[in-house]
Amino acid sequence: MIELRLRTGQLAYAQYVRPGWHAPLIRVMPGIFDEPLDRRALRGLIARPSQFRTQYHLDTTIGRREGRIVAHLPVPETESGMPPLRFIADVQPEVGTIIEPDYAWITGAEYLERHPGADLSTLPLWEIPFYGTLSWMIEKHWVPSMARGLALGIPDDEEPTPAPPPPDEKPKKRRIHTTHISIFQKRDDAEKAAEAIRELGLKNIEVDQDAGTDEWVVWAQRPGRPDPDTEDQVEQIAAANNGYYDGNMVGPLN
Repeated sequence: MIELRLRTGQLAYAQYVRPGWHAPLIRVMPGIFDEPLDRRALRGLIARPSQFRTQYHLDTTIGRREGRIVAHLPVPETESGMPPLRFIADVQPEVGTIIEPDYAWITGAEYLERHPGADLSTLPLWEIPFYGTLSWMIEKHWVPSMARGLALGIPDDEEPTPAPPPPDEKPKKRRIHTTHISIFQKRDDAEKAAEAIRELGLKNIEVDQDAGTDEWVVWAQRPGRPDPDTEDQVEQIAAANNGYYDGNMVGPLN
């Protein structure tokens, strides 16, 4: 779970879902808060339907301290898959582009042939490129059906552009870590995998039950950016213990 500090100074929450095609897929949760939520409240929040989903580069936001990782909580099964995405805001049946979960790029008409009765206006957007835009969307309680044309579609409000940093201000470098995520059906398998992963030298290992399911999640951190060798080793350990590797996410090393 990522706590986002909005332009208003208030807080909102987003959840990392899975690796995406262009950037990590996130689900933005409903609600704007004046105070941080505790873990119990966060568990209740993730059980609710998301306000919207999109691809977004979380590592940039976390690195610039516009957001921070506050909890490792499992994604509800109904929200865990890759959804179809629309490449531009306004998709008409005869134009526009839909990206299917199998990465097929098709027109709106082709999508409706595959999914009769679908509402194109409810499909998530391909990407939100800037944190200023994401913050603005959350503040305005934006949902996908509000998007029109090439704009996000909130009346009487211009879409924000990211402000450049002051000339003399250099971005602060922060050490980061990679959190590796593995999923298991049984707790015993998850515990065995956690011990094996610990022997690889990974830190902050947690075994947590997925909210609303019978699955168990193993979280394990390693300093630095994702490393293919470590990914392969964790994936092999998960498979050897009747589980599977569910990707990773990058955040600041506190």
